[in-house]
Amino acid sequence: MENRNLEKFIIGIVLIVLILIAILVGTKEEEKMISVPIEEEINYELKDAYITGCMGEDISYGFCVCTYNVLFEDLGRDGFIDLSLNYMKTGQIPESVLNNVINSCITE
Repeated sequence: MENRNLEKFIIGIVLIVLILIAILVGTKEEEKMISVPIEEEINYELKDAYITGCMGEDISYGFCVCTYNVLFEDLGRDGFIDLSLNYMKTGQIPESVLNNVINSCITE
């Protein structure tokens, strides 16, 4: 089951990157027209898309929220995006990052 969770986790990251790129492209013009902080909206969309992409048959909502929180707290938004982009290029996530997420969230 751990391999399956890891697989879903990786798929979730890839989906997040794609959604985030779409959001960033679409929000450049909107940023000029609205007074709501765009960063808050991007963070919300990023989290929502990650959790949606992460959840699956054997993966709980709690596990997905935990993995997102650990990654976001450890890496920040820019680091999270960089991790996703690096994964898209290499197909790999650094073992230290995976181990930290798994060790932090395995009870979820």
